[in-house]
Amino acid sequence: MVWWLGLLTLVAGACANGDSTDTTAGSSVDGVATSDAAQAVDEAFRAVPDGYADCGSVNLSSGWPTTTAFFSEVRGLCMAEAADSGERSQQSFHARDNQGGRHGAILRVNGPGDIVMIDYRVDGQGIIASTETTCSRLDTPATGPPTCADS
Repeated sequence: MVWWLGLLTLVAGACANGDSTDTTAGSSVDGVATSDAAQAVDEAFRAVPDGYADCGSVNLSSGWPTTTAFFSEVRGLCMAEAADSGERSQQSFHARDNQGGRHGAILRVNGPGDIVMIDYRVDGQGIIASTETTCSRLDTPATGPPTCADS
C-alpha cells in the first residue's frame, strides 16, 4: 500500500509541475527511457489470460490530459464487481521506473474469494521479478488502485 501511495505522490507531483512523462519505449523527457526489452516483457506479463474478463490496464506514468481521468479509472469498479461475484477477471497498473525498466501490479480474480495481487518489476534488460499476495477480498479506495484487503 505504501508503494502505491508513493507512486501516486510522484504522479501527482509530476502533473503539478507540468513535467511530461512520456512512457513510449525509446523516448524520454525525464529520467531514462523504458528499454524495448522491458516494454516487451511488461506487456507480455500483463496479458490477460484466456477465460478472464479484461478490466483494463492503467498507466500510472501517464501525464496530462490522461491524469484528469486517473482516479475514476483507478477505483477499479470492474474488479470490485468481479471480486463480489467471483467472475474471473484481471486489471493491471504499470509505470516506468526512470531507470530503463517498468514496474506495476496485476490484480486477478480467479474465483469466489480467490484474488491474487502480483507486484512486479522488469529491469532494463527485460528480467522480471515478482511477488504474489493472495486474499479473499479487495479494498477499492477512491484515490488509488484496488489492493488486497485481508493480506
